[in-house]
Amino acid sequence: MAKLEPKQRTEMTRRKKLKYVDFVQVVPIYVVVCFSSVYRYAKENSGPLKPGVRTVEDTVRTVIGPVHDKFHDVPFQLLKFVDHKIDESLRELDRQVPSQIHK
Repeated sequence: MAKLEPKQRTEMTRRKKLKYVDFVQVVPIYVVVCFSSVYRYAKENSGPLKPGVRTVEDTVRTVIGPVHDKFHDVPFQLLKFVDHKIDESLRELDRQVPSQIHK
């Protein structure tokens, strides 16, 4: 079995911690993959605009890179908080609802 890099292990650990809202992390992955395919196709067929596209890409990377690094974990922390609140609510509901209804 191949060894996982620390970053991959961290991602796997994060995904295991979400019990109820894990799908919220999966959906953006599919969106990014679809967008990347469309973007790659448009970039390959941009003809004489390719140098301009590269310039814009470099500028966006320069501006967005530090912002992404700073706020990278914020969405996960928010999802973790929401997941915890859902878990608390369901536990309280289970405690309050009679056992006959659970069946």
